[in-house]
Amino acid sequence: MKPRILSIGTATPEYTLTQESALDLSVELSGASPRRARAMQVLYKNCGVSQRHIAIYDADGHQDLYQPNANPRHHASTSERMRRYLPLAAPLAEEACHSCLARSNMKPESITHLVTVSCTGFAAPGLDLAIIDQLGLARDTPRVHVGFMGCHGAINGLRVAHALALAHRDSVVLLCCVELCSLHFQFGGQQGSDVANALFGDGAAACLIGIDPEVDHAPVIASTGSMIFENTQGAMGWWIGDSGFEMQLSPSVPDHLAQVVKPWIEQWLEKVEMRIEDIACWAIHPGGPRVLKVIGNVFQLDPLITSMTSQVLREHGNMSSPTILFILQRMLDVGSRLPIVAMAFGPGLVGEGLLLTKS
Repeated sequence: MKPRILSIGTATPEYTLTQESALDLSVELSGASPRRARAMQVLYKNCGVSQRHIAIYDADGHQDLYQPNANPRHHASTSERMRRYLPLAAPLAEEACHSCLARSNMKPESITHLVTVSCTGFAAPGLDLAIIDQLGLARDTPRVHVGFMGCHGAINGLRVAHALALAHRDSVVLLCCVELCSLHFQFGGQQGSDVANALFGDGAAACLIGIDPEVDHAPVIASTGSMIFENTQGAMGWWIGDSGFEMQLSPSVPDHLAQVVKPWIEQWLEKVEMRIEDIACWAIHPGGPRVLKVIGNVFQLDPLITSMTSQVLREHGNMSSPTILFILQRMLDVGSRLPIVAMAFGPGLVGEGLLLTKS
């Protein structure tokens, strides 16, 4: 009797921003020179994103966080961006949680523990209390928040949920990841800002984890793995600036991963008496098309294996922590074969892995 992922639900903001519109916006707001605008056009065209859902826009396509006449480095203060966070994040979280519950035919009163994940906003009382209120959960529901970990946050959240389910074997743990990356677009030419603007979108995902003898078809969380890669500390970073959270993203990240990912995965799987050849499907967080290509080459994966990852990137962009759950939901919905290895990478540079099996 092992903890399983009982269901996954997702949600995105109502407004969809096409990649063409995102490019036009970035060129305008950054005051880009013709030369930089041409470089941005190439970047936006080749990053694997066709559209994204953006929470800062209303249903009519209006936003007031970034203004054309503002200094590109000072569109809105961090304080103003954080004031927007919870009112936008909480409804998105609620929608994802309700979707998750509906797909499992469970009621909110079944939930015994709550784990929340987010790196794009801070508030106290925060997302965890908002979800308890929205779903009508018991006021004594234990909760854990996993904050500011970046794109691999969902796997860290699943690790916490797995531990809670093992410790309390009659529990049903609700995990909810919400990210509003659009609150932190930067237009002042900082390192990595153009890449982040081209890639990131907003979204939420929730999943239920528990031990249910009547749901033997759900995937078992067999193992999680973690690795801080050597000599990569400057490759990716995420800091709180005066005008939102500022990302540093080195173009060397895919090259680093090409060298270190396979030995890490081999070492991790060996601990659970498995080999790379035993893995049927792979869910790879799409940090960008180069990362996806590198991982595919390293493990010699058929493009069909990574097609759902590419679809999520194309339709939603990189939503940070919820993204891997969007991919897993699609894979499980179409009956992708187990075992599945999911992996994501974040500041550190750190890799986080998840192994799902039949039993």
